This record gives sequence, structure tokens and C-alpha cells, in this order.
Amino acid sequence: MFPLWAMLHQRDAIELPFGLVAKTTYPVLPWIGVIVLGYAAGSWFLPGVATHTRERRFAAIGCAMLVAFALLRLGNGYGDKP
Repeated sequence: MFPLWAMLHQRDAIELPFGLVAKTTYPVLPWIGVIVLGYAAGSWFLPGVATHTRERRFAAIGCAMLVAFALLRLGNGYGDKP
């Protein structure tokens, strides 16, 4: 089960038969998320979408992410515990 986890989510070395070692360089799972986000945001860059609308959307998303991060930190839900 560890080799599957290493390939999907982390950089690590996987021991193979005959003393061989394979290195996982780029974890697949986080990159799938980046690809999906790029695909979803692609429609915001079409010529019919006004620049002002796009800027407001990204500003709202950025502010929402900052607020979510602050709430997680206040509740000790993310990062090192004090």
C-alpha cells in the first residue's frame, strides 16, 4: 500500500525487487487538483468576460481564502500547535 501512497501523494523512494530503488519525483494527486482548478478557471479568461469582472472574482476568492486560513489558525486546525 505504501508504494501507491508514495506515487500519489509524496516524494519518496520505493524499494523494488532485486535491490532496485525507484524515486517518485512529482506526486500525482496534488497536480490533478492544480489541473482541475486551471480548467475550471479557464472560462473566466474567455474574450467575453470583462477584465473588471475577472479581477473582482479573483479578489473575492483571495479574500475568502485569507479568511478561511485565519479561521483555521484561530481554531488550531492547521499548522503547529502552540
